[in-house]
Amino acid sequence: MGTFVKKHLNGFSLVRVWLETGRTHQIRLHFCSIGCPVVGDELYGGRPEGISRQALHCWRVRLLHPTDGRVLDLTSPPPGDMAALLAKIGTAGRKY
Repeated sequence: MGTFVKKHLNGFSLVRVWLETGRTHQIRLHFCSIGCPVVGDELYGGRPEGISRQALHCWRVRLLHPTDGRVLDLTSPPPGDMAALLAKIGTAGRKY
């Protein structure tokens, strides 16, 4: 798994993560093991911080179309609860 810290703000870190194996819980276990659990991930020690799930969001996916081989590059903005959390910690309106 690769990681890149985008921003440190108010006791939180916004990170970009890319998976290498797709193993279940890969992101959650890695961050817990280094003492930085994912916000909202109470199973692995993360604080709720006003969000009722793990604060994980797939911002971008690139894949090959299964029939014609074209590269598909799909993006998605953060959902409402994540946008509210980002605003709370001071990253609202920034490109992720």
